Amino acid sequence: ISAFAPASAAFFSLISVYATLAKFTLVETSILLFIATIAGVIGQGPIGYFSDRQDRRIIIIACTLASVIFCALAIFTSGAGLENMYLASSFGMNKILFLIFLIANVEARPISYSGGSTMMAMSDNMKESIYYHYSPTYKYSVGIESVKDKFFDKDYLYLRLTYLLNRKNTKNSQRNLYFQSAISPDDLNENFYGIHGDWETRRFFTGFGYKRVINNIRDFTEQYYQVGIAPYIGEYGDFHTWMMLKSKKNSLTGDWITYPVLKFFKGDFLVEIGYDSDLDWDIHMMYRF
Repeated sequence: ISAFAPASAAFFSLISVYATLAKFTLVETSILLFIATIAGVIGQGPIGYFSDRQDRRIIIIACTLASVIFCALAIFTSGAGLENMYLASSFGMNKILFLIFLIANVEARPISYSGGSTMMAMSDNMKESIYYHYSPTYKYSVGIESVKDKFFDKDYLYLRLTYLLNRKNTKNSQRNLYFQSAISPDDLNENFYGIHGDWETRRFFTGFGYKRVINNIRDFTEQYYQVGIAPYIGEYGDFHTWMMLKSKKNSLTGDWITYPVLKFFKGDFLVEIGYDSDLDWDIHMMYRF
């Protein structure tokens, strides 16, 4: 466990950085993270099953040999040398196979690790973002975010801090209020700050957010409100579904946009998908590890 824990944390914290340097698109990076999650879910079942019934040393050796094979297949399917195999610019079958075999190598493991890190990706009509953060305690998190601003056609890198201002748990509900802030290491005049919060039970959800963004082109604000209901009540570890309505406004466009959203999550993986003809797709993905 001690050997795998830092390796898993390193993979999920740096894979988006690797993808950016390798010129992956946001879609390709999202697929990479999705495959990583699904590979872990699929692999842990049979590996755990055989680990409970066979000598675990044999299972560990088998997984190690499988990793070696998947490493070789990753190099083979890339169609290039080891030093160049990640530089492909087209999203073809070779890159898909490379991603699958690479993730299979990382995720074929007999032990699952749980840490205090979160990887998030989102895309809408205004921006695309990949965000990783680590929580030393439940009170705050620090992280790094890469943002592609579609409106200004500019890329940003932020160092972020989120702090839990207030939390209240009752028998049937939970309430959270957070302060968020960020600053660009490239230009200290580019930063943002804001608050967001939520209240939820097992059946109902409400949330809101406000953020003020300061940059060298034009300052602007973002705000949203969200309500939702769970059509069924699932137990811990079940597949959960939320049907939601979201309304948001960006001061650059000036109009409120209201649209339906579906949220799905199971365990540590969450996907939120919304659509509006003016907004286009609003997609959020999150994985905790």
